[in-house]
Amino acid sequence: AAANICDEAVDLAAGGTEARYTCNGVIDTGLAPRSIMEALLSGMAGALTWPAGLWTLHVGAYETPAVSLNEDDLAGPLQVRAKVPRQDLYNAIKGTFVDPEQDWQPTDFPAITNATYAAQDGAQIFRDVAFPVTTSSATAQRLAKMIVEKSRQGITVTAPFKLSAFKVSAWDNVMLSIDAMGWTDKVF
Repeated sequence: AAANICDEAVDLAAGGTEARYTCNGVIDTGLAPRSIMEALLSGMAGALTWPAGLWTLHVGAYETPAVSLNEDDLAGPLQVRAKVPRQDLYNAIKGTFVDPEQDWQPTDFPAITNATYAAQDGAQIFRDVAFPVTTSSATAQRLAKMIVEKSRQGITVTAPFKLSAFKVSAWDNVMLSIDAMGWTDKVF
């Protein structure tokens, strides 16, 4: 399923299409396995989880939630963090990708800035990223935009749930309905 998402054609602003995600690079096996995996995952906005002893790959594509939980599923108090702490806030991304036209050297891609978020923050706040297995400037920009958008999803919910939530795994999207918060099928 992850491979099929990566192979999906994405329209380019300059015309034409390209595969949503590709992995193009040389891996130094002398590096720590975690560093290698992080480099590979960076090229697809990915995450790797190990629920119940099975590796599961998640790629950067929205998945419609299949599970809906509510107050009846809670086994304890709900903790809600309403926004991202100021020290973790950013509204722009700059960084590098591997450019085939520059002899496969790391090259800057055009920075991604969200003017609305910058106005909310009162300043432009950059985060630097590197995409070591990405060879397309357009893909690097798409990945950077996803990082900015994901960082602005500030509401974090922590709660113990009953066994009815056992069908939910790490990185799954879930709908949450909590009357006291005014949430009806709010996606998390």
